[in-house]
Amino acid sequence: MVSKDGSAVPLLPHHLNRWAMKHEANRFIHKDLRGFLSGELDYFLKSVVLNLDNLLAAGELRAGPNFRLLEAVKKLGTEIIDFVAQLEDFQKALFEKKKFVIETRWCLTLDRIPEAIKEQAYAAILANDRQWEAWERLYKLSSWPIDLATARTRTREFLNAYPYLMLDTSLGFDIRFVERLLAGIENLDEQTDGLIIHSENFQALNLLRER
Repeated sequence: MVSKDGSAVPLLPHHLNRWAMKHEANRFIHKDLRGFLSGELDYFLKSVVLNLDNLLAAGELRAGPNFRLLEAVKKLGTEIIDFVAQLEDFQKALFEKKKFVIETRWCLTLDRIPEAIKEQAYAAILANDRQWEAWERLYKLSSWPIDLATARTRTREFLNAYPYLMLDTSLGFDIRFVERLLAGIENLDEQTDGLIIHSENFQALNLLRER
C-alpha cells in the first residue's frame, strides 16, 4: 500500500486505520465491549484479512501464508481487545457505582415556616445579607413604589406582609437552623412540589426510583 505522499504503508496498519475510521463514534460506556469487539474482529478477519476473492486469486501456494497472517492478526487483535475490555469494565464499574448525595438545598416560601420557629427564622433572614441580595436581584425590592410596600424592607413587618417570598437555604444559613426548619415541617416529602437534581441521568434516575 502507498500513502498520499508516496511512502509505503504496511498492509495491517492500513486496514486497522480504515476500520477505526469506519467505526469512529462518540465515546460511551459499552455494556459488553469484549463481545462487541470480538464480533467486529471476526468480521474484520473474514472480510478484510481473509478475503475470499484474494484467496482464490492467490492460489494454493499463498494459502499457507494467508492463514498464518490470519492467525497473527487474530492473536494481536484478541490481546488488544482483552486490554481495552479491562479498561472498559473498570470504567463501567465506576460509572455504575452508587454515588453519594453530597449536598441538598431547599427553597420554600415564608408561609411554610412553622410557627414554632418563625421568630428564629425571621431573625436569621433579617441578618442574612445574601438572602436580601438574592431577593433584590429577583424582585427588585428597592424599586417598589412607596404605596405598594406596606412596610419597610428588611423588617419583620415586611416579611409578614409578603409570605410568598422564597427562602433559599443555600444562601449561608446556619446548618442547625436549616435542620430545625425542615424538621418542623410536617410531611416534608408530601409538601415538596418540585425537585431539581444536579447529576448525570443514570444516577439521578436510580435515586428517584429508590424513593
